[in-house]
Amino acid sequence: MSKADKKKVLARALKISKQFYGFDPRSIHTINIDWPDALVCIGAAAQINYISDKFDGVIREYFHEFEKPAVVFVAESPQKDGSNLIIIHGKFKIKPEGITG
Repeated sequence: MSKADKKKVLARALKISKQFYGFDPRSIHTINIDWPDALVCIGAAAQINYISDKFDGVIREYFHEFEKPAVVFVAESPQKDGSNLIIIHGKFKIKPEGITG
């Protein structure tokens, strides 16, 4: 990906973040992903739970039940930093009102 493309992607991500949270991101992190040759499907996600202080700065737990279960994939081994790569693949979108689909 070119430097110009990365700038466009970052600008779009920042816009979506501001719409979702209601304020500018407090920080931006770069993560380095060593993409594996293969991912393992471990099942389907019926819902996603997350904790956020979106909109008003008060930390709350949110959940979204998927209309159609999303498929969960994991890498067979951890990343170099010890973290795990998990990908949720489904037909949902992140919108200002939350996760839809």
